[in-house]
Amino acid sequence: MQRSNATLAVQALEGYRLIKAMRGRLTILDRKALEEIAGAGYGLPEAEYARLIEGA
Repeated sequence: MQRSNATLAVQALEGYRLIKAMRGRLTILDRKALEEIAGAGYGLPEAEYARLIEGA
């Protein structure tokens, strides 16, 4: 992801009051809503990472 795309994504999430971004730090304000927006992009990748890397 290009930096400009990441900036736009952060700004959008801030607009929905899901996160707060400060220089070098992100604070999650509404985790449940953030997980709902992420859909299948959250949870499964983390579980696969844990299986492959942490389980090794």
